[in-house]
Amino acid sequence: PTRVVDPPKEPLVSDREPETPTLEMIEQAYVLWVLQAEGGNKARAAEVLGIDPSTLYRKLNRYGIDS
Repeated sequence: PTRVVDPPKEPLVSDREPETPTLEMIEQAYVLWVLQAEGGNKARAAEVLGIDPSTLYRKLNRYGIDS
């Protein structure tokens, strides 16, 4: 049998950049899009998103967006 002397130099799956967007990336983009579409009005954006304003503030904080 043939022995593998040098394993492939590809990074581990967990170290790779995602090839497709994650759910969190999609959510962040959508939240930002709605917020921009509502002219920065967070109360209206929360209403459009169907979430409580406090939830929107938590999401913005998690994404590092100035709230």
